[in-house]
Amino acid sequence: DASLVGQTYACSPWRTIPITDLMIRSDTIDAIRRLYRPVQIEYEAPKTWEMEMKTVRNAGIYYDSPDSIQRNVKNVLSNLYSKGRVSELFRAHCDANHATYDVIVSCRFDLTQPIKLSLLDCVPNKIYTVHTDGRFYLSDHCIVFTSPDLFMRYSAAFHDLSWMDASDDCKKMVSRFGLEWKLNVEEVITLHLALFYSEQELRSIVVF
Repeated sequence: DASLVGQTYACSPWRTIPITDLMIRSDTIDAIRRLYRPVQIEYEAPKTWEMEMKTVRNAGIYYDSPDSIQRNVKNVLSNLYSKGRVSELFRAHCDANHATYDVIVSCRFDLTQPIKLSLLDCVPNKIYTVHTDGRFYLSDHCIVFTSPDLFMRYSAAFHDLSWMDASDDCKKMVSRFGLEWKLNVEEVITLHLALFYSEQELRSIVVF
């Protein structure tokens, strides 16, 4: 879309990414298509997140987060939004093409940590995730292996953040799993799973 050319994306306040790397160029979308060869792709103009911020600012976890995290919330919203749209595109692709898949791999392409898991060892009723920074999460957003059905349910955390208003329940989960009470992607996903999955389902999460 020619209207996107020249626009720039924001990044985390503690990242030092050159502005030229954040700018949409005339060949950006074609380069992405050539590199990843996606069966579905969607691109939008950079979002301001003003409407979403009104909801987030009502959540206790936002006010209790340090200033550095509050300044990064739009980056968190962008991350969750992108993951949510991917899950919707995946569902639409499967429905339109009557496609079925055994395993879904959701990952960051800049992940440098070695992956010590064989897809041959995966079973359909489990979610496999990885520790990328030494802290414990029920699920790290950097890489997830799971079945399509569990992926769609797992991705529910990306679509609606209104549940974060339940601060007392969330804080109990933070204490239970030793997490920090702050608005990061990892904490949001872990808290969502802890609140809305049964104990049996939580035991199906394998951290490797």
